[in-house]
Amino acid sequence: MSNVGRRLGLNPSTVATIWKNKEAILQAELQGVSTKKLRKPKFKDLDQAMLPRFNNQCQNNVPISGPIVKAKAEKFAEQLGIIDLKASEGWLGKFKHRHNITYGKMNG
Repeated sequence: MSNVGRRLGLNPSTVATIWKNKEAILQAELQGVSTKKLRKPKFKDLDQAMLPRFNNQCQNNVPISGPIVKAKAEKFAEQLGIIDLKASEGWLGKFKHRHNITYGKMNG
Protein backbone atom coordinates (compact mmCIF):
# COMPACT_ATOMS: atom_id res chain seq x y z
CA MET A 1 0.00 0.00 0.00
CA SER A 2 1.22 3.49 -0.73
CA ASN A 3 2.34 5.92 1.95
CA VAL A 4 -0.61 8.18 1.16
CA GLY A 5 -3.03 5.29 1.55
CA ARG A 6 -1.50 4.40 4.91
CA ARG A 7 -1.60 7.99 6.12
CA LEU A 8 -5.25 8.31 5.15
CA GLY A 9 -6.12 4.95 6.64
CA LEU A 10 -7.33 3.52 3.34
CA ASN A 11 -7.71 -0.18 2.73
CA PRO A 12 -5.25 -1.49 0.09
CA SER A 13 -8.16 -2.59 -2.11
CA THR A 14 -9.55 0.97 -2.01
CA VAL A 15 -6.21 2.37 -3.13
CA ALA A 16 -6.06 -0.21 -5.95
CA THR A 17 -9.59 0.68 -7.08
CA ILE A 18 -8.76 4.38 -7.12
CA TRP A 19 -5.64 3.75 -9.24
CA LYS A 20 -7.60 1.47 -11.57
CA ASN A 21 -10.32 4.10 -12.09
CA LYS A 22 -8.12 7.19 -11.97
CA GLU A 23 -8.95 8.33 -15.52
CA ALA A 24 -12.71 8.12 -14.92
CA ILE A 25 -12.31 9.88 -11.58
CA LEU A 26 -10.24 12.69 -13.09
CA GLN A 27 -12.68 13.08 -16.00
CA ALA A 28 -15.65 13.24 -13.61
CA GLU A 29 -13.83 15.87 -11.55
CA LEU A 30 -13.19 17.99 -14.67
CA GLN A 31 -16.88 17.77 -15.56
CA GLY A 32 -17.96 18.67 -12.04
CA VAL A 33 -19.63 15.29 -11.50
CA SER A 34 -19.58 13.69 -8.08
CA THR A 35 -16.75 11.20 -7.87
CA LYS A 36 -18.26 9.52 -4.84
CA LYS A 37 -20.17 7.07 -7.00
CA LEU A 38 -19.26 6.60 -10.64
CA ARG A 39 -21.83 3.91 -11.30
CA LYS A 40 -23.33 3.26 -14.67
CA PRO A 41 -27.07 2.78 -14.99
CA LYS A 42 -28.38 -0.76 -14.63
CA PHE A 43 -30.35 -0.37 -17.86
CA LYS A 44 -28.08 1.64 -20.15
CA ASP A 45 -30.37 1.18 -23.16
CA LEU A 46 -33.28 2.62 -21.17
CA ASP A 47 -31.23 5.70 -20.28
CA GLN A 48 -30.26 6.08 -23.95
CA ALA A 49 -33.94 5.91 -24.94
CA MET A 50 -35.14 8.25 -22.19
CA LEU A 51 -32.62 11.08 -22.44
CA PRO A 52 -33.33 12.23 -26.03
CA ARG A 53 -37.06 12.24 -25.31
CA PHE A 54 -36.49 14.21 -22.12
CA ASN A 55 -34.27 16.72 -23.95
CA ASN A 56 -36.87 17.09 -26.69
CA GLN A 57 -39.62 17.78 -24.15
CA CYS A 58 -37.44 20.41 -22.46
CA GLN A 59 -36.60 22.12 -25.76
CA ASN A 60 -40.31 22.29 -26.62
CA ASN A 61 -41.15 23.68 -23.15
CA VAL A 62 -43.40 20.71 -22.40
CA PRO A 63 -43.99 20.41 -18.65
CA ILE A 64 -42.31 17.33 -17.20
CA SER A 65 -42.96 15.80 -13.79
CA GLY A 66 -41.58 12.82 -11.93
CA PRO A 67 -44.68 10.66 -12.50
CA ILE A 68 -44.56 11.41 -16.24
CA VAL A 69 -40.86 10.46 -16.48
CA LYS A 70 -41.44 7.27 -14.48
CA ALA A 71 -44.45 6.27 -16.61
CA LYS A 72 -42.47 6.84 -19.80
CA ALA A 73 -39.56 4.82 -18.39
CA GLU A 74 -41.90 1.92 -17.68
CA LYS A 75 -43.28 2.14 -21.23
CA PHE A 76 -39.80 2.19 -22.76
CA ALA A 77 -38.73 -0.67 -20.49
CA GLU A 78 -41.64 -2.75 -21.74
CA GLN A 79 -40.71 -1.99 -25.37
CA LEU A 80 -37.07 -2.88 -24.66
CA GLY A 81 -38.02 -6.14 -22.97
CA ILE A 82 -36.83 -5.02 -19.55
CA ILE A 83 -39.00 -6.82 -17.03
CA ASP A 84 -37.34 -5.97 -13.72
CA LEU A 85 -37.39 -2.16 -13.87
CA LYS A 86 -38.86 -0.46 -10.86
CA ALA A 87 -39.40 3.16 -11.88
CA SER A 88 -39.34 4.29 -8.25
CA GLU A 89 -38.45 7.63 -6.72
CA GLY A 90 -34.96 6.18 -6.20
CA TRP A 91 -34.65 5.31 -9.89
CA LEU A 92 -35.89 8.77 -10.85
CA GLY A 93 -33.44 10.48 -8.50
CA LYS A 94 -30.51 8.53 -9.92
CA PHE A 95 -31.63 9.24 -13.50
CA LYS A 96 -31.83 12.95 -12.70
CA HIS A 97 -28.45 12.88 -10.95
CA ARG A 98 -26.74 11.04 -13.83
CA HIS A 99 -27.95 13.63 -16.32
CA ASN A 100 -27.74 16.72 -14.10
CA ILE A 101 -31.49 17.34 -14.20
CA THR A 102 -32.91 19.74 -11.63
CA TYR A 103 -36.41 21.11 -11.31
CA GLY A 104 -37.47 19.66 -14.64
CA LYS A 105 -34.75 21.38 -16.68
CA MET A 106 -31.42 20.28 -18.10
CA ASN A 107 -28.27 21.94 -16.83
CA GLY A 108 -25.34 22.02 -19.19
